[in-house]
Amino acid sequence: MGVAPMVMREAEARDIPGIAELWDEFMAFHEALDPLWVRRPGARVTWLDFIARLISDPDFLVLVTENESRLVGYMVATMQDCPPIFTVERYGFVQEIAVTASCRGQGLARKMYRVAEEWLQSQGANHIRANIDATNELSQEFWKSMGFGPYTLTYQKKLDHEN
Repeated sequence: MGVAPMVMREAEARDIPGIAELWDEFMAFHEALDPLWVRRPGARVTWLDFIARLISDPDFLVLVTENESRLVGYMVATMQDCPPIFTVERYGFVQEIAVTASCRGQGLARKMYRVAEEWLQSQGANHIRANIDATNELSQEFWKSMGFGPYTLTYQKKLDHEN
């Protein structure tokens, strides 16, 4: 018997528990990079409500990739408005993309991104943005390989406060 093929499709409400497992892994990965990613108590419940709304919102594309009925990746894309001073009014935005560690390196993120890019173009995007943590070298390499380059830099200063 051969290896079951990976299946990519739009997410449905029934996918929320599997997406949540991927989100937990995604967030734990980022928390290890930077303590500002640490979630507050109850964050998972808030996020579950959030992703459920996005799945049912036609202004968002939520993709999942599954292998033998197990979700191994997800991606969220949408259109964003530019400030009303620019000639370009809207742009595509990839909000999140995650592939479980055991399935990385198989092109799943690339496949999901390509579907999202086509969808964003069909929504009127003439460029696409993604926010990448400055310490996330894996993500930076992925986005560079997809033709992305720096657009703006966000600088941050951590302040010490005694409460």
